Amino acid sequence: MTIRSPIHPIVSSGGKSQHFRTLLICALLLTIAGCQRPGVKEKQSPIASEPAISRVLDPRRLSPGAKKMLAGVRPGSFQRHLNPAQTVRQLLEELGSDLSEPNRTALVEVICHEASTLDGQQALGLYLCAAELSYPAAVSPSSEVEDDGLLFLYNHACSKVSELAFSMKPNWEEPMSIPGPLSDYVLKLKTGDKGLIDPNHFDGLKIAEYLEVLGYQRREVEMGVGGALVGHREYRPERAEREPFLPEVGMALPVTATLRFDTQAHGQTSVEFALHDVLITDTTRLEANQVNLAMDLTAPLAVLSSLAQVRNLGVKGMIRPAEYLSQAGLFELEPYRPNKIPVVMVHGLSKTPAVWIPAINELRADPTIREHYQFLLFRYPTGLPALYCGSMLRQHLQRYRQQVDPRGDHESMRKMVLIGKSFGGIVSSLQLRDSGDSIRALFSDRPLSEFDIPASERLELQNLLVFNADRDISRVIFMVTPHRGTDVADKSLVRFANRIIKYPMSVITDFELQSQDGMTALARSYITHPPTSISDLKSTSPVINAIAGLPFGPRLTIHSIIGKVGNGPLEESNDLLVPYWSSHLEAAASEVVIDCNHGEIGHHPDSLKEIHRILLLHLTE
Repeated sequence: MTIRSPIHPIVSSGGKSQHFRTLLICALLLTIAGCQRPGVKEKQSPIASEPAISRVLDPRRLSPGAKKMLAGVRPGSFQRHLNPAQTVRQLLEELGSDLSEPNRTALVEVICHEASTLDGQQALGLYLCAAELSYPAAVSPSSEVEDDGLLFLYNHACSKVSELAFSMKPNWEEPMSIPGPLSDYVLKLKTGDKGLIDPNHFDGLKIAEYLEVLGYQRREVEMGVGGALVGHREYRPERAEREPFLPEVGMALPVTATLRFDTQAHGQTSVEFALHDVLITDTTRLEANQVNLAMDLTAPLAVLSSLAQVRNLGVKGMIRPAEYLSQAGLFELEPYRPNKIPVVMVHGLSKTPAVWIPAINELRADPTIREHYQFLLFRYPTGLPALYCGSMLRQHLQRYRQQVDPRGDHESMRKMVLIGKSFGGIVSSLQLRDSGDSIRALFSDRPLSEFDIPASERLELQNLLVFNADRDISRVIFMVTPHRGTDVADKSLVRFANRIIKYPMSVITDFELQSQDGMTALARSYITHPPTSISDLKSTSPVINAIAGLPFGPRLTIHSIIGKVGNGPLEESNDLLVPYWSSHLEAAASEVVIDCNHGEIGHHPDSLKEIHRILLLHLTE
């Protein structure tokens, strides 16, 4: 649910009138954020959308097929649960050579039920037995995968084997021996092939089918072979030194486990355990067949959402930007892949990178997008002025290049895509324009080299006021971006919001900025009244108008996605926050106008359709 508010305001303290307005602002923000917070709930039984899965994986009761199979066994020939391994052997003896698919499916279901009552190596041995008996369904999956109960059981067993083996924390350099009901198993980790990932890369493995996803319109799941899991790598200070783009909530990847069986002499069965990163590859080879991997692409994103404990972080970062400056940065959602094009997404006022997660969830559903793109999120405290936020992103992009492509020989890095929404579009725009002396002239009537200040201070000012277009960014998507400001920024509620954004000028410059000859009146005003993002967004702001007049760099393709409310003429329209005359760019190669308000644009189906189209187009040009 979205309130069509003209601004995403902020919180403050003060007198009764101000307190009332603060409560109103908070209420608006909480409503805009949505009615259900994204995240996950871990369940005791699998969450299944397909009835066939529910039938064979319900831990409370056996399916009709399993009951029918057990009814055909001689009464008194075995007792369930007393000795699970013996139960399996007796059932196989009773069934004899009649291991038709229905009987095999029923048998594997009973084994999984028995295993669910155990733990440790006992459970692991039974789940390996279940996976072995259902392995034929993985090697030659049915064309009607959604009705293949035996394959579901194989996938379930793969997930449980992964979870149990991981909890025992084996040294994967050595095989793991596990006694089973029919044979002993030697579990070995497969390495070396494309898309395989070491389980020890993660600090936790969660079975996707046990995770109830909350707050997402779509759960992107693909049927196939293997157990879908979420691999989570935690943030740790010592890791951050080596992995500077690891988010504070860590990294969660969609991975899929497969088990391949090879019977050997002396009653042992060799089991090849493979953990596939499905953001790299979505197929694998089992015996002579190439099979599609099962995957859950939404569960990892939902896990990250549930780990973001601080509520209204974007609003707090807007009100008190100095307190949240240390949390700014560029963050990866997957380890860097040299063959994938980076897509950097920049959020708007009072938001956090989490605002992009629903869009990424749907975009990743396309295997072409997964194969060719990697998404990065820029986080910054949005109360700070545009020039400073632009400088922050510029520095983080430079740091990213130096870390992942120090020699500059990765072709994908020369095809970077930037997506900026609202104020994030202004921050993005500052990566794409050549400033010349235009911005500097707003604050100084002479070159910075003529000021009698230390070299370090001059360099800081230079980084803020003089910049060139980033030649590695070859395409940008501006979403409801107020390139020329907005008259909404002059309204009373917004003026109130602007007043309660507080930070010291030392945030912008590490040194104490003092009035000097050569400073313009605008520069002098900043010393006593530091600028904010909201003051920059006024249509009369000299900064926003100067930025709009800067030339874009060469070989840049521009796209605009614009919101419109009402049936009036396009040229006179707005999205309840940004007018068309401000978001429209003559230089845009394409412009899509969507019938929605400012807050809806980021997750609107037509927006996602247009972003998807542009990313596919980018691969062909």
